[in-house]
Formats: sequence, C-alpha cells, structure tokens
Amino acid sequence: MKGFAYKNILLFVTFYLICEFGVSQVNFHQIIGPVSTNKTFQGGSVLYVDSIFGIEVIKDVTYCYTTGYYNSLASIQEAGNIFRKKKTVLDMTMDIYRPKEDSILYHPTILFFHGGGFFFDNKESHSIVKWCKRFAARGYNAVSVNYRLSMRLGKEEMRETEELAIYDALSAVRFLVIHKDQYQIDVNNLYLAGTSAGAMISLQLPLICQQQDFTIRAVAEMWGAVPDTNLFTPDYPSLISFHGGNDGIVSPYYDCSFYKWNYFGWLSKHFVDKKYGSIPIYHKLVNLGVDNRLYFFPLLKHKLHWDMKRKTENEYFYFIDERIADFFLEKMVRNQ
Repeated sequence: MKGFAYKNILLFVTFYLICEFGVSQVNFHQIIGPVSTNKTFQGGSVLYVDSIFGIEVIKDVTYCYTTGYYNSLASIQEAGNIFRKKKTVLDMTMDIYRPKEDSILYHPTILFFHGGGFFFDNKESHSIVKWCKRFAARGYNAVSVNYRLSMRLGKEEMRETEELAIYDALSAVRFLVIHKDQYQIDVNNLYLAGTSAGAMISLQLPLICQQQDFTIRAVAEMWGAVPDTNLFTPDYPSLISFHGGNDGIVSPYYDCSFYKWNYFGWLSKHFVDKKYGSIPIYHKLVNLGVDNRLYFFPLLKHKLHWDMKRKTENEYFYFIDERIADFFLEKMVRNQ
C-alpha cells in the first residue's frame, strides 16, 4: 500500500509540474506502465524501418587530431586518464556502421553520441553500438563518435568540457561531409542522436551548424538538457525526445545534473550549472513552431532503456528505437 500511495503522490506532482510549465499536449506522450513494440524489424521489408541489409563496420576512423585530457574511459586500462593534469594530443575517432550488399548510392546518416556525464564511456557503449547496428541494417550509415572528456570539476570546467565536446561533434560532421563520396554520406539527410551527455551534444550541435553545406533533418535526444532554451530558434530541426520523470541524474524539468545522486546530490549545485530538461525544451519549441515530439515516462529513472539487473537493454530500448526510426523516416520523406 505504501508503494501504491507513493506512486499516486508522484503522479500528482508530475501532473502539477507539467501544468505549471504549461506544456501543450500536442505530440506530448505521457506513458505509464509497460510499452509494446509492434514492428517486425527482422521480418519486414520497409526501407529505413526494417532490418533489410547485412552490416559492415569501419572501425577507428580518425576524424581529427586535437588536444585534451582523454576521449575514452570504458575500462580499467584507461582509468589513469582521469588523473591526467596536462592536455595531450588526442586521436579523435569514430566507428562507421554501414549497410552492405545494397544499391543505394548515398545513405542517410545518423551520428550517435554516448552518455557518461562528459567523464566516462566511449563509442563502444553497448546500447549505442546496438542502435548503430539496427539502423545500419535499415539502410542508414550509423556513426558512433568519440569526443573529448574531462574529470576537472567545477562549473567553468564543466562548461568548457561540454563546449569542446560539441565542437568535436561538429568536426565529426564536417569530416563525413568532406568524405561523403568515400563513405556514401547523404549530406542532405543527416541526423543526430544521443543519450544523457550525448543528448546534450545532439541538442546543441544544430545551434552552431547554421549556413553549412549539409542539412541536419532531425535530432533524437534521450534524457538530455540544455543550458538555456533561449538558444533555440524557429529554424531548429525536428526533435524527438525521451525522458523519465523520476530521473535523478538529468532532470526533465530545470535543475542541476546529479541533483538526486545518492547522498551527494546537494553538492551538485556547487559543481554544475542548472539545465533545462526535455519538458521546458518541448515547451519552448512548441512556442517557436518547431516540429517536436516528447515521450515522457513519469515513473522511470535515468537510462530508462537499460535493465540494471540483467545488464542489457529492455523493452523501452526497442520502443525508443522504433519511434526514432519512424520519426526520422517521416522527416526524410517530408523533406525530399
């Protein structure tokens, strides 16, 4: 009974906050409980929706050299990087997952950016790799990108780390555009996707991509945030968002990252700035007339696509995967 009462209170608070933000219900999908995944994927034949092609992977493609502290932290062998006090030259790399045995000359291309709070992980992140494989099988080029990381704490240091990561992402896009013939990149159909810190990169990258010789058609952000919603403009690309209402790492509303992190959340305000999560982002883009869609899960936490006990993706991973595929295809068809 206590658990039931707690959930009712949480739902009431969630609905109240949504009303306070004045969120329009158009394309705002609030989901409580399990989800269903109805697409065939393996057995279907719809290009860009179903698994049609075999996959080939081009590993460790260098897209630039730059200076920084480190760009990967996913194993014990790499742990010493976080104590690096001086910047060094970094080989910035990406993995390109491509459909093979197809007749398409240029492929729509998705760049995926991993999470990890700008401290941890790399392009080998399990869920990112799985998404890359699924989208490559659909007919996309799917690219998992490393970007600069840092363990330097403090608001100014965190701002710098985030800014450098965004410019790394821009370098990755520029590399693919320059080498569009080599990697069969459709520069008029570029897409961005990311989780957590990677979502923050994906959300902000289009803001510095004005007047470029490529087109970002749409962005998929998963439990991300931005420092200021006033950065958005009416020409921002279409956006699809996913966020848990009980996310204690990146608030879906307006708060500091890690604000509910175990017993140390109260310290977060001393190290990181407050950010605007998926709900105020949705609200701002609606007011600007930007096409965007939000899937909000009031009872779920951070990394809602990951089963912590089994250490693998859960049904929400496939739900998100299918919604992104549908959304990106919709934008691709609409803009061709």
